[in-house]
Amino acid sequence: MEDSFALLPALITRLPIMSVWSVGIVVALVFWRRHSRVSTLTLIACAGFLIVAVSEIFVQITVLTLISDGRLNAGQFEGILAIINLVTAFIYTILWILVLIAIFGWRKMPEMPNK
Repeated sequence: MEDSFALLPALITRLPIMSVWSVGIVVALVFWRRHSRVSTLTLIACAGFLIVAVSEIFVQITVLTLISDGRLNAGQFEGILAIINLVTAFIYTILWILVLIAIFGWRKMPEMPNK
C-alpha cells in the first residue's frame, strides 16, 4: 500500500507530458485513414513514451524500496541506476527517431528545375 502512495507523486509530476502523449495517440487514431503511415509512427512513438515513462517510475520506486529494505547497497544502486538510464536513453532515442520519420519521412523531395 505504501508503494502506491509513493507512486502517486511521481505520476502527478509527469501528468502534463503524459497528457500530451495521450492526445497524440488520440490524434493519430483520428487521422488514421487520411495519413496511415504518419499515424502509425506517431501512435507507436506516443504509446512507447507513455509505457517507458510509467515503467521508469515503477522501476525507480522498486529500486528505492529495495534500498530502504536493505536489500541493495549504494554500489548496487549506482549500477542499476546506470543501466536504467542507458536503457531509457536508448528507447527514447528510438522513439524520437520514429517521431522525426513521421514528421519528415513521408514528404517527397522537391523537384529541381532544369536550367
